[in-house]
Amino acid sequence: MLTKRKDRASGSSGFKAGMILLLGTLLLLTMVFPNTARAATSVYTISAFTNTSESNMYIYESYNATHYGLLKGPAYTPPADLIRDPSIMKHTDGLYYVVYTTNWSGNTIGIASSPDKVNWTFVRNITLSTPTTIAHTWAPEWFKDSSGSLHVIVSLSPGNYENFKPYVITASGSNLTSTSWSAPTELAGIAPIISTHLS
Repeated sequence: MLTKRKDRASGSSGFKAGMILLLGTLLLLTMVFPNTARAATSVYTISAFTNTSESNMYIYESYNATHYGLLKGPAYTPPADLIRDPSIMKHTDGLYYVVYTTNWSGNTIGIASSPDKVNWTFVRNITLSTPTTIAHTWAPEWFKDSSGSLHVIVSLSPGNYENFKPYVITASGSNLTSTSWSAPTELAGIAPIISTHLS
């Protein structure tokens, strides 16, 4: 009976030693290859401005789309004007791009790029022009369609913060730094927003 207890004790010690060795190996691999676990996990990103600063963009990340932590803030400040309604995605060139509203009034949208969502560089402002007056240019969102073309959908208002209608512009090239964009084309079938201005 005593012999069996000793055997069990030595077996338990071997199991514990094996587990410690396994955990130590996993810890070592995590330290040597820290991005392996992250690479296999989806990362959700939110870009935002704050109530106290419409000229700074903050970047938040989450691994479960429920709890977000600040990655960097402010992460980007444009050379002039505001950064509202930031829309960020990763392009096929490996860079992250954000398009954003540059001001409460006017006819421009801004673009910035980043290799890591932490360090951002101003790319350019795009000036939009239509046969009718553009008083407000808000909430741009960029996307790449199945043909590879790059587009930005943006809401335009003729004035008084009313009658916003969605328009699309298309880049002449395959990147957002394109120096040539099409004239805005109104999207059909979507009713104008009567008023979005908050006092």
